[in-house]
Amino acid sequence: MRHPSIGQNFLVDKNIAELQVKYAQINPGDRVLEIGPGYGMLTRLLSKEAEEVIAIEKDVRLVELLRQLKLPNVRVIHRDALELDLGLLNYNKIVSNPPYYIASPLTFKLLEAKFQLGVLMYQEEFAERMAAKSGGKNYGRLSVTLYYYAKCELLKRVSRNAFRPKPKVDSVIVRLVPRTQPPMKISDEKMFFRLVNIIFSQRRKKLRSILKNRWKEISRSKEKIDELIDPLPFKEERPGEISPEQIGDLANRITAYNL
Repeated sequence: MRHPSIGQNFLVDKNIAELQVKYAQINPGDRVLEIGPGYGMLTRLLSKEAEEVIAIEKDVRLVELLRQLKLPNVRVIHRDALELDLGLLNYNKIVSNPPYYIASPLTFKLLEAKFQLGVLMYQEEFAERMAAKSGGKNYGRLSVTLYYYAKCELLKRVSRNAFRPKPKVDSVIVRLVPRTQPPMKISDEKMFFRLVNIIFSQRRKKLRSILKNRWKEISRSKEKIDELIDPLPFKEERPGEISPEQIGDLANRITAYNL
């Protein structure tokens, strides 16, 4: 049931698939993107509710099976979703159980495109990292970056027994709603995301130490790094204790200093 090079686990619990469709609040005019449809359990349910389902499948054998379903409003695309320009596809919602191994790159690729609502299934640990808040053990670079782009809500934990072959971990259904504008004002997005990457690369250290170690990425000279850092708030905090808004404030201060 699983292509060895793809490693996908397929949802076999119809009740969970029906719940995903319900969470997505599919209307007759909706055009839904599904990535990794597998044998088409979710695809069939979506096709009953949506105007069109765009199903992207990498495995040629599964593509043929999906086409044999002969669902008139389902467009099956035989491509790797990570290599496809999703912006060229006309959809407004995403309902999907993508392969676990592409979860991170796929999620950010999806957020670069425009859509109203996404209901996706992820490994439990990854989902918890997506929605984690500062101060929690799962809070990190993924949490902050996703928070900047979208509102994230964990809807339901799904047992590993709902899949075949059965994975080693449970999953979580996640709802993503892209933000119409960022949750904080950022003067330089490149600096903001650079800072996110910098501080979570050494998450056990305090901010002052991290910034001094990575001074080349935030300052014009090593000699002026203390001048930059000393006025900064939160410099004695560790990355996991600093909220996304506070990281944004730090990024803006660093940007202003370098002007």
